[in-house]
Amino acid sequence: MSLLAALLALVLLVAGCSGTVDLDTEDPVVSPTPTEEPARPIADARAPDAAYSLIPATDPAELAIGVSRAYLVGAQVAVLAPQDDRDAVLRAASIAAASGAPALLSSPDDATLDVELLRLGVVGVVTVGAVDLDAIDTTSLIVAPAPDDAAELGAMLGTSLTGVPLPEPGGDDVAALLDLADGEVFAPGASGGSDGSDGSEGESTEDESTEDQAGTEGSDAEGTEDAENSEATDATEPADDASAASTEPVTGTSPAQEPTAVGELPALTAAKPVEDSVVIAGRDQAQLTAIGTALAVGADVLRTTGDPRADEALVESLGAADPSSVVGLGTAMGDEETFTWRAQTAATGTQLPGGAQLVTGKRYVALYGSPVTPSLGLLGEQGVDETIDRAERYAARYRSLTEDTVVPALEIIVTVASSSAGDDGDYSNEWDPETFVPLIEAAADAGQYVVLDFQPGRSSFLEQVHEYEELLAYPHVGIALDPEWRLKPDQVHLQQIGSVATSEVNEVIEYVADYVRENQLPQKLVVLHQFQLRMITDRQDLDTSRSEVALLIHADGQGSQGAKQATWRTLHEDAPEGVMWGWKNFVDEDSPMLTPEQTYRGVDPVPDFVSYQ
Repeated sequence: MSLLAALLALVLLVAGCSGTVDLDTEDPVVSPTPTEEPARPIADARAPDAAYSLIPATDPAELAIGVSRAYLVGAQVAVLAPQDDRDAVLRAASIAAASGAPALLSSPDDATLDVELLRLGVVGVVTVGAVDLDAIDTTSLIVAPAPDDAAELGAMLGTSLTGVPLPEPGGDDVAALLDLADGEVFAPGASGGSDGSDGSEGESTEDESTEDQAGTEGSDAEGTEDAENSEATDATEPADDASAASTEPVTGTSPAQEPTAVGELPALTAAKPVEDSVVIAGRDQAQLTAIGTALAVGADVLRTTGDPRADEALVESLGAADPSSVVGLGTAMGDEETFTWRAQTAATGTQLPGGAQLVTGKRYVALYGSPVTPSLGLLGEQGVDETIDRAERYAARYRSLTEDTVVPALEIIVTVASSSAGDDGDYSNEWDPETFVPLIEAAADAGQYVVLDFQPGRSSFLEQVHEYEELLAYPHVGIALDPEWRLKPDQVHLQQIGSVATSEVNEVIEYVADYVRENQLPQKLVVLHQFQLRMITDRQDLDTSRSEVALLIHADGQGSQGAKQATWRTLHEDAPEGVMWGWKNFVDEDSPMLTPEQTYRGVDPVPDFVSYQ
């Protein structure tokens, strides 16, 4: 046998023992080493398309889905809680806020949750409490019950979490949520310590108590519990692909049972937060879950009650934030159109004297007259600086008499009734608007409100107000209409008391309200002077629907206090609802003039506006 044949026989013998042989002389192909899938952002958030939008709902589940739709393009994970479980909802909201995942609510036979999960494209849900999955398509869905331990929960969600105790029932849960520090979540039995411990060691937790109670119900209950625990253990055994979910649908659970774990969540990482977006929420605890999602996407959350313009702190915060998008929650702020213009106004950050952007809710003490001549009242008896100081002194006398904010004010006559027709034939002198700018701007600097008083003669109120539109651009400037000096075409002053039709007043109200809304200005005061019912005909038809303005009926009769009180009572009869009220103290004509104490204690109801002439 040749040497070559012997070698070949040896190779075949070895092959027969091992079962394999490779005679290929080329370099062997090396199979690639499996690599871990990169961590996925937990959610994909975007600022809303509209600069201002409203979610006009009161149902907690609807609110939660509304915020999710407003901000989220997609999400790997959603946090679910049963709608009727307060502790679970609170935990879910905190988990969402800390992790970046949306929080949603489950309830039996509610298909909207399933629709939202499909829209988001979630691969898994973190359940808190006894979430009912019957209404959800759970095919290929990972189900991960939230562990009580915050550190374990954080590892599941790709972030670091610290457990803090659940707040006591009956308090403001939304405030408790907003008070959480970054990475803090509510956890059962948590001690609130900074080491991340849930504080459950050595303590009887709610879960343990439940188990103890179940154990007293007999061996059948124990056997059922053991079987359920066995199924849970089998379901959570690691699969070949740790991120793969079961392809079998998850069966529904009873209200007293947490869902069974299925699969494991993929590796997750933090999402990119939205920028320059604000959510304006109310005080309704039903908004808790929605607020959790708002915090999850990175929106700033501000709270108020009703009209955003009425909240001084919100106006300041919203103005400082200068947001590119604002989302409102609930129905307390009006419909979407109303919410939009009010929130736009609040976002300017402009504050009226006394705070916020409404003239209502405060009291005013004013000097009346014109800086052009001292003969028309106290306001014109001194220079600009002295007038500002005098107005403050008069207002200061009232502050100890009320808990309300008392704002100094100036009622400036800008058009004055004239005994002659003048070049325009209207029996009214119209002074140049620039004449009043120094006083108006000094009042702004001093935190004082200004009312422009119109005495139109044969002109209309609307025509004259138009002429002074440039002064209405000042946020702290309102108007006063004085029907005593409104003439019919054949009348002259001092031959009769003038009057105005409500239709003409409503034209002014509409014009000023539209101007306020279009220019995003705070609410303006519209004063109507009256001391006889016939001065404003059909007064019951006054338009009180425009919240851009606040109407005030000013009783400015003079004489004995008995006569003035009678006029006050008469004017209140059948007056439109929601109007404010003003009282005038005449320094020389009243007999006697009331002191501040008498004005506030003896005039009922207490006047919102007191002026001195």
